[in-house]
Amino acid sequence: MRRAAVGVLALALVTGLAGCGNSGPKIPIGAPAGSTITPVSTGDTFGDLRTAAGHMPAEALTLATGIAKGATLKGDPGSNSAELRARLTALLTEHVYLTGAVVATLYHFGDATIPVQNAGNALDANATDLAAVIGTVSPSKQSAFLDAWRAHDADLAAYAKGAKANDDTAKHTASNNLLDYAKNAGQFFSDLTGGTLSASGVQADLVTHISSLTVAIDAMAAGTPDVFTKLKTAADHMADSAQLIASGIARSANVSGDSGSAPAKLRADLTGLLTSHVYLTGLAVFTGYSAGGGTESSAFSNATDTLDTNSQDLATVLGAAAGKEKQDAFLQLWRSHVDDFVAYAKADAGNDTKGRNTALSNLDAYLGSAGKFFADLSGGALNANDVATALKDHVATLAGAIDSLKTGVLNVPVVIPTSTPTDLAGLGGATSSPSPSSSASASATYAPSLSTPASATPSASASATGSPSVKPSASITGHSH
Repeated sequence: MRRAAVGVLALALVTGLAGCGNSGPKIPIGAPAGSTITPVSTGDTFGDLRTAAGHMPAEALTLATGIAKGATLKGDPGSNSAELRARLTALLTEHVYLTGAVVATLYHFGDATIPVQNAGNALDANATDLAAVIGTVSPSKQSAFLDAWRAHDADLAAYAKGAKANDDTAKHTASNNLLDYAKNAGQFFSDLTGGTLSASGVQADLVTHISSLTVAIDAMAAGTPDVFTKLKTAADHMADSAQLIASGIARSANVSGDSGSAPAKLRADLTGLLTSHVYLTGLAVFTGYSAGGGTESSAFSNATDTLDTNSQDLATVLGAAAGKEKQDAFLQLWRSHVDDFVAYAKADAGNDTKGRNTALSNLDAYLGSAGKFFADLSGGALNANDVATALKDHVATLAGAIDSLKTGVLNVPVVIPTSTPTDLAGLGGATSSPSPSSSASASATYAPSLSTPASATPSASASATGSPSVKPSASITGHSH
């Protein structure tokens, strides 16, 4: 069966498996005078973040290919094995940040609300994409993987509820369920790869994933300043998880290429860090739009500090291939574009059209500078215009996601029960939401609760409707719901 799987996997990878994100209609907002950038938004807060993040794997491939050629690195960053590693890196990294988004909306808006359902839909779309990767290897196991992964997502949500309510029993139950998942998922991947992957090795890796993510959730519940650092730590670990799984699948299914080559690693590193860049920007904006004090709050500063750490990580990866001088130049250039996104978010929050347009114009200028930088860095292997065009999609979709965050977070009123004023404390130490705009109104429709895995399973698409209840497969999970 594995020989047949090789052809299926190769075909799926070659025919665009790397694309992800919301596929809904895009709504152009209009480019300001002096800028060619038109922010693109659907109004789906977290679906639009997925769209923005979905551009990052392709950009990482473009950059890694040019840099590897310029640095004469041995190996092919475009091989099927490298593609598999990069794909898993993007999706697993995204999983952590979207879990953070579910928890952040849960804590800010309360359970059974539309923002929580929207975040849950995006998380479930990520789960569906992960299952599709497994399905390229073994179609018969795709459904079982998805059911079990959804159950572990729901257990993470249950853990978050317990953490916020100081309910040690609920946390303990969720933790045990998650550890059962790790054990049974280890066996699942061992079976999937015909023993190439060690069940205990995968289990240990998943325990690290669960531990680091629940530590981040505890920090979110407590509102400590290191929330974002801990969430980033959990996300950064997923790059190792992706390589572990990709290498085992590639060896067992004879997938072409070497997922451990220097160019494949460069591509995966860039994929993970660029994906993190999008989500750390989104979570920073979420915090600025939900925290008491808004974009002037310490919580927002903590978020942008972690975003800058991601910038430094990116610079370090590039510097390893191109030298310290290029590393420093990149960091300065990249930080300027991050600052412009922050300025755009602040202008959006204040309905400052002039400030918003200035930020877009600055980002437009960044495109040309970045294109030239990467062309020089790669010794001409990268075309400046091609890089600028790719980065233009990044800027347009991330700016659009910021617009959607304003619609879905800043403009949505939050009612905090007077009897338990801290129950809905926001991410990173926030205790209240900035006043919504005068046009904001509460929705009359509420989404299903995330209180149990059966009701927590959102739609596999980015739509706002829930999917039928899911019962996990006993072959992967050690518990039922």
